[in-house]
Amino acid sequence: MMLAVAAIRDGHPQRARDILSALSKEFPRNGLYARERDRVH
Repeated sequence: MMLAVAAIRDGHPQRARDILSALSKEFPRNGLYARERDRVH
């Protein structure tokens, strides 16, 4: 999750979405990752 935050801060939203998508697939019962991925523009 912190890597996704850093990617957003550094201006790499696609990288953040990729990280959050991977976390969402690895931990499907944790909806936080999918919700945060959907918030990244």
